[in-house]
Amino acid sequence: MGCGSGQKEALAPVRLRTVTGKLKITITTAVLFHEVSMFKMDPYVVIRLSNQTFTSKVIEDGDKNPNFSESFSFFVNSCYKVHGRHLEVTLMDRKKVGGDSEIGFGIVDLDPIINFKKPKDEFRCFINYGRKQAGLVNIIA
Repeated sequence: MGCGSGQKEALAPVRLRTVTGKLKITITTAVLFHEVSMFKMDPYVVIRLSNQTFTSKVIEDGDKNPNFSESFSFFVNSCYKVHGRHLEVTLMDRKKVGGDSEIGFGIVDLDPIINFKKPKDEFRCFINYGRKQAGLVNIIA
């Protein structure tokens, strides 16, 4: 039953555990290495899971060490894994004039957190700007 034998192999379907419910994500703090302004930065976080998007409050003069301490609840349904089981984290700088600037972007794979969750798992999302590391965001799930 190898390659080119002409016989069809019956493969057993892979069964993954279905997980549905709410996932609470808390953005605690961030450490930023990438500056997008000559002045103190006013950072905020945009987090996205599948088609759900939340925006944190702007930390005025938060500069390189903003403290967010803000929680968001996402609906999780592992049946829709093809639509994304990763958390997209975008760190932005609010501008008083003109458009806001992106400080960096990162992605967190949520499968280990959803499938093997312990209470108050803490993890870091490393943020990149282009090919350079721009900082990290501390998250509790």
